[in-house]
Amino acid sequence: FDVGDHLLRSNGETVKVEEIALMITTFSRVDGRRVYYPNSRLMQEELVNISRSDRLFDSVVIVLDAATAPPSLLDKIEESLKSFAALHPREFTGAASVNVKGVELGNKLNLSVRWQYTHSGEEVSLTNRWRSRVLMALVSTLEGEGATYSMPAQPQYSATLAARTQHGGGAVGDTAIPAHRDC
Repeated sequence: FDVGDHLLRSNGETVKVEEIALMITTFSRVDGRRVYYPNSRLMQEELVNISRSDRLFDSVVIVLDAATAPPSLLDKIEESLKSFAALHPREFTGAASVNVKGVELGNKLNLSVRWQYTHSGEEVSLTNRWRSRVLMALVSTLEGEGATYSMPAQPQYSATLAARTQHGGGAVGDTAIPAHRDC
């Protein structure tokens, strides 16, 4: 990494590299505080260089009551995501998918809804702002179709960026999303 790069530390903290010296590296945290880390400690820590990563995939898990979902709902969710992305080409590539990850007792479908940004996610506040807008579009589609659903607590944005190195694209999340309807 170099000065100016944004890193994801193994503890989930996102930092910006301010200075690299012989014994200590200086970072600034998202809250603006400067933190000094011994280089010997950093050599033993897994770090993800967000600045040098590819375009970010984001995702959300939705638990859908299959009894209230019309057969075309998965296609409608995907179309909605792609339409939203087309309206905002500076932020999204247009890549989107909706997949059933599994089925729970009680006829509940676990959906994985994914979309891709045009950037690496380095600007956390920008990414979270657009993520919120995508989630609102998803809620609008689900409620417009009369689907009964819930959105389980989603992982923190920074804590899940590490999945990118392990799963080739990594899902991220904002804060916990309360259920809009109970399943």
